[in-house]
Amino acid sequence: MRTLLAALAAVACSKPAAPQTASADARRELRVRSLEAELQVIATQPVIINTMARVFPLTEAARARVTEKLTLLQMRFDEAKNALRDPDEAKATEAMKRLEAARKDAWDALDKAPRTDRST
Repeated sequence: MRTLLAALAAVACSKPAAPQTASADARRELRVRSLEAELQVIATQPVIINTMARVFPLTEAARARVTEKLTLLQMRFDEAKNALRDPDEAKATEAMKRLEAARKDAWDALDKAPRTDRST
């Protein structure tokens, strides 16, 4: 009798898990797709920043700093892209935070870059 009750309890407990798993899988898929969309938007920004850095009359040191920040941005982009494949959402979230920080740093480096056409 105990074996039968244990088997029935296991079956009863396993049925609700299927919709929860499907729901969790659907949420995970939605999260991954939204992060992929965000990645695609961020992927355009290094090209824009690089183009602006070439066109603006920046000092050589400023241009080197922007290039350094762009290199870091590309590394963070690759890390985030790889983290999306990881089933651990915390890793993807952390990678996206690092990517956003690198994106902001690259724009800041360009915005605050000393230029040769002005005295300040």
